[in-house]
Amino acid sequence: MDFVPIHVSEIINEMQRRGSEVHVFTSIKDSAGKEKLSSGRTTLHNLWTIRIRFISEFVFMALLLPYLFSLTLIKRPDFFYTRHSATSFVVALIARLLGKPCLIEINDIVLDKLKFTKVSRLKLKWVQLYHYVNLRLARCLLPVTKQIGLWLSHEYGIHKKKVMAIPNGVNVHRFSPKPCLEARNRYRIPLDSKVVLSLGSLFPWAGIETLIDAAPEVLKTYPNTLFVIGSGEEPYVSHLKKAVSKVGLEESFLFFGFIPWDEAAWFISASDICVAPFIFKDTRTGISSLRVFSYLACARPVVGSDIPGLGDMLETEGMGISFPMGDHKALTGAIIDLLSDKEKLKDMAERSRAYVIKNHSWESIVEKIENTFRALSHKDKG
Repeated sequence: MDFVPIHVSEIINEMQRRGSEVHVFTSIKDSAGKEKLSSGRTTLHNLWTIRIRFISEFVFMALLLPYLFSLTLIKRPDFFYTRHSATSFVVALIARLLGKPCLIEINDIVLDKLKFTKVSRLKLKWVQLYHYVNLRLARCLLPVTKQIGLWLSHEYGIHKKKVMAIPNGVNVHRFSPKPCLEARNRYRIPLDSKVVLSLGSLFPWAGIETLIDAAPEVLKTYPNTLFVIGSGEEPYVSHLKKAVSKVGLEESFLFFGFIPWDEAAWFISASDICVAPFIFKDTRTGISSLRVFSYLACARPVVGSDIPGLGDMLETEGMGISFPMGDHKALTGAIIDLLSDKEKLKDMAERSRAYVIKNHSWESIVEKIENTFRALSHKDKG
């Protein structure tokens, strides 16, 4: 990998905290990324590769094959853990040759993503090949949603016993509720405002346009409502600011740009409720959202789209309100409903934090991964 996804760094940190010796293979260039991984019982193996799209994958695989094979003979790891990608083919192959379990994490249906991007036929064929091989070489597939697992079983004939859905998680120590008044003072947000907040990438699927459409009716009921947006991607920030200006809501929308990871919990804690109005072209993969788990860990109720894995979770666990994806009128009603009921907000806040600690802390996620490995080991010995 060329960067350190939060999911990866958090799993590594938790594994080493639990006493595991972890070896990580990457092609990270920046020193900050290396610092995240090279600590304690974690060893970073940083393999140089050519920075040319598509070709870099093959160069990295060529370097990884002999290096990983030799290190495996020396270290005798208990199991391999990798994200589904071209390079995970090498990991799964070596694991199979040496009789070690390989667990492959799957975050999406990669072939579906390619339908919405312009890729060459050669690239598509290559992805189809490693996708097919990975699914069969792995001892266990770990999709982040149940829906992805069901699709794998149906589309590729993968036995359900080989698929174990393990969702994304959140660092419940980093993301914990902070004093709301102090948080608002930090960001100069009026203390008497109703604050509806969104933090995270502002790509089109974030659905902030739906929130902008919902805002006028919310403001009729609660004129002191502020819609606080934290993220800094362009051209999306400029696009959203123009959309807000077009309807004359500049004073009701606050754009804070990029929020450092270390400050995210404080930023979230300045809100009354958080929103996740995601819009997906295809909802069959479900969703396991890091940002939503961060909201919940900070004890903030969430209004979210009715995407599998989000809307049903919020409603079933009593942590927020689900609304039909893209329906700004329904979003308006849900926001007003929550803002008008302090007792409901308090109850949902308590449920949110407790639920995430039990089901989505990185401690609980890594425990599920290790339990999966133990089950495989027990099966091999049996």
